[in-house]
Amino acid sequence: MARGFTTVALAALVVASLAFSQSARAGGPGDDPAFCSNHLAYQQAGGKSPLDGKLNRQCIMTGVNTYLIDGLQNNHADAVLLTDDAYRKTFGGDTQTDAEGIRNGIRNGQEDAVGQVTNVEWTIEGNQAMTYWVGIFTGDTQPGFYVSERFTIREGKIAEILLGGVQFAPNLCVTDDPCYP
Repeated sequence: MARGFTTVALAALVVASLAFSQSARAGGPGDDPAFCSNHLAYQQAGGKSPLDGKLNRQCIMTGVNTYLIDGLQNNHADAVLLTDDAYRKTFGGDTQTDAEGIRNGIRNGQEDAVGQVTNVEWTIEGNQAMTYWVGIFTGDTQPGFYVSERFTIREGKIAEILLGGVQFAPNLCVTDDPCYP
């Protein structure tokens, strides 16, 4: 009888905990960066979960948004989920920025020109997300630039950011080719 009571009490605590955590996150577990990071790390380590498919896609988007929204748009460097050996580089470029360099760039204002990340389009295959998004410069209301980036997720965090390109809005161009604001 005592064992049955303990099991019931434990189950009630788990249900109450889940209910409480869900009320704190109106969007559900797929919108919680910490949950998603753990979920994706577990999946990549070979764990099986009944929460595959749509939740994996949502969790990859949530992890990437720690960089796009929390980092670039809201300047919260410590909220960006990066592996210890993460890096960012530009397609065709020789240099790369390590995880701490990415965070320091956000902290030190190198990303302050990004006022808003909008209209994000996603293509997700396995552990990679390709994003195409429209940026609005700080203090402006109109699109100012267009970005393509590929993110590779490892251990439930961003391991690689490959910047494919940035195109400035035509109305900002001083010259026709190439476009320089």
